[in-house]
Amino acid sequence: MNGPLRIFHVVGNTRGARGERFLLQAADHLDPQLFRMAVALTERGPLSEELRRRHIPFEVVSLSPLGNPLPVRALSRLFLDWKPNLIQAHGARSNFYARLAAGRIPCISTVHNSLSDYPISALRRGLYLAADRLTAARSAAVVCAAECLRVDFLRRCPSLWERTYVIPDGVDLERFDPRRHDRELIRQTLGLGDRWTLLLIGRMTEQKGHAVLLEAVSRIKNVLPPFRILFAGEGPQKEFLTKKSHSLDLHENTVFLGGRRDIPELLSASDVVVLPSVSEGVPYVLLEALAMGKTVILSNVNGVSELMPNGDEGYLVPPGSPEKLTEALLKTLWDKQDARERAGAGRRRVQQDHDLKKILAKWETLYHELAGDLLIN
Repeated sequence: MNGPLRIFHVVGNTRGARGERFLLQAADHLDPQLFRMAVALTERGPLSEELRRRHIPFEVVSLSPLGNPLPVRALSRLFLDWKPNLIQAHGARSNFYARLAAGRIPCISTVHNSLSDYPISALRRGLYLAADRLTAARSAAVVCAAECLRVDFLRRCPSLWERTYVIPDGVDLERFDPRRHDRELIRQTLGLGDRWTLLLIGRMTEQKGHAVLLEAVSRIKNVLPPFRILFAGEGPQKEFLTKKSHSLDLHENTVFLGGRRDIPELLSASDVVVLPSVSEGVPYVLLEALAMGKTVILSNVNGVSELMPNGDEGYLVPPGSPEKLTEALLKTLWDKQDARERAGAGRRRVQQDHDLKKILAKWETLYHELAGDLLIN
């Protein structure tokens, strides 16, 4: 076939989720002479503005509630109009609707997170799991961001093992290079001075564990050096977390930065990156923090332990445990040499296994295989 492969992406969560990160990486790094993109989003917002700036065509299609036939019709029309060679969906709802709407077009289901322990109601989880089981066979391929996610998926769809792959997330090692950023200037701009700085990047939901970090710091605030806690992100728990920071007498130490795009700069300014999530795949921010040579403390969940099986690249703690998180925070202060060694090991791990150029090469190979080895002249 002459001309670029045309890939239509369907994204259910556009608020800083993994599908969004993947899309922007693909838009920025895949050769437009070889691949063309179009996107269906659930709403306008920061992602739609980023796509507009990159001249990527997109349409808004509501994917709620699960089971509504209207999204299937809307996506079918879009696919008919744009005539993609491949469809790639991101997330449980998007996978469900894209599979039903794809017809004979090969559809890639992308699994970024586990459905089994995602913090939603049991009823909603059961609905998503049932929808996944019923439609998964329509996928030409199921691509998981970590081996643990592949195992989780194959427990409910074992017959699809030949169509299930693992392609890990990748990091732009040029953008996330600590040598490219003036740490002291960034800290000055943020008004941090010489304060010990903790950073949590993530949507403000219960899943991300912001409250656990506040609880942990409140236990040792009187023995810490002058410090700041930076929260980068928006979300439904913002008001709750603001009140909690006051109730724990941490409001003068806590800075709510809102949604940010200057992630490398924030990482550069931080001393410790904390990810106390209760559920994750392999979080992008972890890979980015490790690429920046940062000390990381994170919950030992899902793909996190896969990335750091021995904990040598950071400090692993049980999810939902302020006590253990407190211990890890103190370790980074008491043994700075150990913290530096772990950070160095983390950067080497990302350079070896998560270089974005190598990861996108794997995606390019899969795209061509699924499209029938369509070669570009």
